[in-house]
Amino acid sequence: MPSRLKNLLKNYKELIATDSNIRNRMLAVVVLLFLLIVLVMFSMQQGFSVLEQSGSQLMVFVAINVNIVLLAIVFYLIARNLLKLSYERRRHVLGVNLKTKLITSFIILSLPAMGFHLFASFFIATNLETWLKGQQESMVHSAQNISEAYHNNLRKTMELQNLIWENHLEKNEGELSQLKPPNNIDADVTLYSENQELLKQWMQSEISQAYWSTPSLNNWYQLKTKDQTWFTEELEDRFIYRHIRPVSIGNRKLYLEVFFPATPYASGAINDIIAQDQNTRFLTESEDLVRGYYLIIFLLMTLFIIFVATWLAFYLARGFVQPIEDLALATQRVSEGELGYQVELRGTLDKDFALLMQSFNSMSRDLLEHQVALDKTTNHLQESHRTLESQIRFVELVLENITTGVMSLDMNGHIEILNRSAKQMLQLKTGSEGSKHYREVLEKESLIMFEEMVKQIENTKERSISRNLVVHKKEGPVQVSATLLLLRNNEGLSAGMVCVYNNITEIQRLQRARAWREVARRIAHEIKNPLTPIQLSAERIHRKYAGEVSDDVALQQSTQTIIKEVQHLKRMVSEFSNFAKIPES
Repeated sequence: MPSRLKNLLKNYKELIATDSNIRNRMLAVVVLLFLLIVLVMFSMQQGFSVLEQSGSQLMVFVAINVNIVLLAIVFYLIARNLLKLSYERRRHVLGVNLKTKLITSFIILSLPAMGFHLFASFFIATNLETWLKGQQESMVHSAQNISEAYHNNLRKTMELQNLIWENHLEKNEGELSQLKPPNNIDADVTLYSENQELLKQWMQSEISQAYWSTPSLNNWYQLKTKDQTWFTEELEDRFIYRHIRPVSIGNRKLYLEVFFPATPYASGAINDIIAQDQNTRFLTESEDLVRGYYLIIFLLMTLFIIFVATWLAFYLARGFVQPIEDLALATQRVSEGELGYQVELRGTLDKDFALLMQSFNSMSRDLLEHQVALDKTTNHLQESHRTLESQIRFVELVLENITTGVMSLDMNGHIEILNRSAKQMLQLKTGSEGSKHYREVLEKESLIMFEEMVKQIENTKERSISRNLVVHKKEGPVQVSATLLLLRNNEGLSAGMVCVYNNITEIQRLQRARAWREVARRIAHEIKNPLTPIQLSAERIHRKYAGEVSDDVALQQSTQTIIKEVQHLKRMVSEFSNFAKIPES
């Protein structure tokens, strides 16, 4: 039995895959069944729970219209199947008699279910009014009366407490700051000035302190203009009641408030009574609408059963007739030159035709050989693709590990490649990946230079442009050389750009050092040449004129000064010469 079920499922999947019409019909049936289940669940699980909302009648009206549309769709599908069957009978299509018998049998088998739905429709139509006007309505009215009695008693109690407190305040007018509540009066009281300012408060419980708040401006307005003294509001899980009225204490006009927070249980019960009352009112007012909704639901279920019965009959009949039609069609296609056409088994009854179909399919071996050759070609292409991917990954690895920065862009200026060295040189944020425009990635200094290079390469039509840039880092300024290359394809069209960045800080340092060594060598040479003659001339003057001039001391000092300075200059020349001889690192 399990193997037979697997074969049925396999043949069913193959039939759906090969016939788009059956696939579309199955999709329509699934969608229709889903909508029907949703409507039934709406009626059973949510049903009247949503009827307390103000738009409930609109919701039921929309649901009825949806049901009517579904009724029209189901009726159309049933009529279409029956008309198709009538057309096939007139054309004497192969298997039409079998389809007729199967449809008749399935409709007869579905009669009990249709009878149940019709009985349920009649039962709801005749008993809905009894449900709506039964004990539920009486219970709701009783609960409503209890709620009104509760509010009336509470209001009278709070009015009495207000009067008792007024008398208590009149007797103790001068002791307001130290006044204690009267005995045996458990009330939460607040005293306000004529300008609604809080003067004194007597709270008997922590719950009252937690839920109490100053009356709203609307409460004060209603108190002064409409003489309303009773106020009710809902806060979190409780109903809050206030009784405020003006009192005269001595020569002062004050306002006395009695505050009472109801318990969560009482507040919840009151809310339930209000909701149930609204629900009952809606059911009473919308009796015809609700009755029509359920009648249409049951009618829709009945028609859906008929539709499923006719569709299953068509499907089973197709399983009997389809193998013969497939073989006839395959023979015709082969006779027309379509070699390699395959006839596949679709249903459990097709096994009776297996020998005939296998003989027919033996003619398609050439197609199999062609498929094998095609698979070999595909494998070769896949291997080439894997090799190409490996080469691409190697190039990406090289780009990520070289010290030269590389940035590749497409024709629109979006970055395709940006290696790690380029990010480090230009101080770009980690994660500046491709697909972004270079204006979103480059910093201000780098961006200005890059845009100048792009404009120049576009205007001059040169293949490459080079510029130097100073990037300021925490360690100090870094000299960067940037070269922008214009890429062209085999047709000579522009295919993008590549910018190469090199750190030339060390190169420039060596160049400057070499230049300074050359300067030092030349300075040493130019200074050293006249020093020896100057020193010799000074010594000769000293020897020749010593003792002959009147101021011999001055002559000696002058010649010694010249000789001393010449020796100092020689030492400086030696230092310059030593600097010029320092080897390059």
